[in-house]
Amino acid sequence: EFLGQMLINVGYIDADTLDNLQKTQSITKTSIGKALVDAGQMDPAVLQTTLELKIRESFYAAMAWETGDFLFSAKGRSDPFVEFDVRVSIHECVREGETRAAEWKRVRRAIPDDDVRFVVPNSLWLERAKAGSPSALLLGDIQAGLCVRDIILARHSLPFPVYMHIAELMKRGIVAIDSKHRGAGGGAPGGGVPLPTPVSVVSRFAPETLVDDE
Repeated sequence: EFLGQMLINVGYIDADTLDNLQKTQSITKTSIGKALVDAGQMDPAVLQTTLELKIRESFYAAMAWETGDFLFSAKGRSDPFVEFDVRVSIHECVREGETRAAEWKRVRRAIPDDDVRFVVPNSLWLERAKAGSPSALLLGDIQAGLCVRDIILARHSLPFPVYMHIAELMKRGIVAIDSKHRGAGGGAPGGGVPLPTPVSVVSRFAPETLVDDE
């Protein structure tokens, strides 16, 4: 669940809370975001901001594809039920997506493909990282020998946030590429990482608006 993992990454909930929500969701069929709002554990404004980020990240990832097919439905989904209605401007996404493409190129210079693995040269960083924090979880994945692709899949994350986080740790000298475990993956920006649950972005209400129904 991308939304749940994004909420963990920004510190709004922890892994145990997400696990409990997912168990409850299987019974109530209520979305994670709405369940948090209904329980008073999250302000609706926070949920809206997170959903907007979720939509934008998916749009930026799509813009990084060198080839691809897109299907836009003027009628929207067949199910009219909407728990939480969020709209994002396509024009803004396109403009910001150009900046993101440039950022992808910069990150790809540091991390050329999805099969790269890393090492933590100084083990003191493992002790300094706050337990349960995004950095601690990422360092744990790196210590476990996961490549970038594996980390993305394990964290149910979109590719760009993981790449950016690793690139920042590399810049600070906390992690480095493990030259002994280099793969032969591709180098297309944002490519090569299979997302287990693609985010559905459908054009509804107006051509210039993207809507995500939480």
